Amino acid sequence: MSDDNSKYFNTQKFGGLVRNRQRGISNYVTRNGMGGYAFSPDNVYYTDGSDALANDNLTISIQHVPSGKNVYFKAFITAFNESYSSDWNEEPVFGRADPIYTFKQTTRKVTLTFVAPAATISEGFENMGRTQKLLSFLYPNYTDVDNALSISQSPLIRLKVMNLLSTTKNQDTRVIDGTFEEATNFDGAFHPQAEGTLGVINNVSVNHNLDNPDSGVFHTNSGVIIPKLLEISIDFSVIHELHLGWNEQDNFSDHRFPYGVDTSGARTSGDILAARFEDQAPMIQEAEGIFQELEDERFLQAQQDIAKAMFLNSDGSLNNYGKRMQRRLDETSRSPDDRRIFTPGIKNPDKARFMRQALASLEEGSTASDVRQAGEDSATAATNLAAEDWSWIK
Repeated sequence: MSDDNSKYFNTQKFGGLVRNRQRGISNYVTRNGMGGYAFSPDNVYYTDGSDALANDNLTISIQHVPSGKNVYFKAFITAFNESYSSDWNEEPVFGRADPIYTFKQTTRKVTLTFVAPAATISEGFENMGRTQKLLSFLYPNYTDVDNALSISQSPLIRLKVMNLLSTTKNQDTRVIDGTFEEATNFDGAFHPQAEGTLGVINNVSVNHNLDNPDSGVFHTNSGVIIPKLLEISIDFSVIHELHLGWNEQDNFSDHRFPYGVDTSGARTSGDILAARFEDQAPMIQEAEGIFQELEDERFLQAQQDIAKAMFLNSDGSLNNYGKRMQRRLDETSRSPDDRRIFTPGIKNPDKARFMRQALASLEEGSTASDVRQAGEDSATAATNLAAEDWSWIK
């Protein structure tokens, strides 16, 4: 199985399902990947959703470093555990309650368990091929395979479990970015082409689930069975490719270790509040505009109600009190050189504002803004009038 074909998942590579008049739905097997019932009208065409997910790089990939060969499995993970162990040298000292600890090293181990289910005989057959390829990765390279003393390379492995287990450096050893933007855009450390973590496999166990009645097997020929569910467990020891530790400036040598995540661009509480206010500003402005319109309507209606109660006759014309108050407001607004002797103005600014707003609301086409402004003008005029020097006649 080539690496490219191993990375491509399809449950019908070696066959599929076909309608059988005697037995309903049955599996068929193509010869050398083609022919047979491949184009039969009795074919049952379907799509396995797990194929689509696996082809979107939701996979477990294992690379045999000496040969560069790869094998891939669908990420039906049942257990993924990491352990970090710090090794210290203890030196007991006479008279001390505690020994002196000297740091030696920190090791990282990964335990991975996943299942390889088979929807068809074709997929079950391929799962066995993928598993045997994985098992072949446990063996070294020889200059002469028949000579046990001719080992040329140890079977180092690169294990990749999507973005949870991958290298934090790229091909030319520079630490690659792992920002949130790149994570959501499948870039940087989260790019599907990122390498797996370097290490050694200490143990692989394969459970064929032959005794499990819920799984079972495909009985394909005399003396031939294909497991429907393989359960694979891997114990993996990581080899660190970058020197890890803190320098004199209190900076960690690889701040993206081990998951390739860079949180330096996280927003502060102030940034979030500012963004929230910026997003809400148009809505707040619109709401304030609506509230102001309602307030203007209520204000204008209230002034009109006051005017009707105080200044209008039943036919809508100004009554005598309304006419007199209009003359007094007019006198209040006159210039000091144009005062009328027998028409007193209003010196109280609050009263002048109240009366002018009520009368101004009766004018055709008046708005709340116009009414408020008229009231403020009258209040200002009343204040100026109160400050004038008056003769004994006035």
